[in-house]
Amino acid sequence: MDADFTVNTMIGSQTYPYRGIFDGNGHTLNVNISSGDGAAPFRNAQNYIIQNLRITGSVNGARYASGLVGYIYGSNNTITNCRVSAKVTTTGDRVAGFVGYNYGIPHNIRNSLFDGKLVASGANCRGAAFIGYTSYSVTNISNCLENGTYENFSDLSDIGFYRDSSNPHGIIIPGKWQWPTEKTCIKNAYKDFITWASDRTKSRNWYTRPEADKVVKR
Repeated sequence: MDADFTVNTMIGSQTYPYRGIFDGNGHTLNVNISSGDGAAPFRNAQNYIIQNLRITGSVNGARYASGLVGYIYGSNNTITNCRVSAKVTTTGDRVAGFVGYNYGIPHNIRNSLFDGKLVASGANCRGAAFIGYTSYSVTNISNCLENGTYENFSDLSDIGFYRDSSNPHGIIIPGKWQWPTEKTCIKNAYKDFITWASDRTKSRNWYTRPEADKVVKR
């Protein structure tokens, strides 16, 4: 991009997903998108790099609606130096700031910020700042910050921090910490983790208080 733009259409279909390198060059893409499942500026993307881009505006969709990419495929997918400040509203499930649905593909999100807003307008909606849903794959999230707001979620378990049946997709540690030992769950290595994950206003420095026999010694 060589300037800021405002758009109301999406890029990439399931048959012809977006491929290649999209460089925002520090510019802003202001969006006004209304669609169904996978609504996002890049609805379908495969083997791509999206970098140096800010998203503002609004996305209204159903399942897997997202502020940047709806569905991802392929084997080489990276988002870097991006900022999503958009409002994303869903009538379905798995709303996300960056990626709605990751189809079993290793994915990288680096040096990025979510400071937008996720709005649930359907019952039992779940979501997360970075990845709404990932299918048997690894998402590498590094040097990223979540600073968004959330509306109409019944509790924090609905936005991907802690659920009884699954782990968070990624945790950003704001300082040094000690890795849990092999086969040790983080909630056992750090007793205050669940308190923080259930209410982020509590035990904010949980990562400074490990169980000494359950972490790797430095």
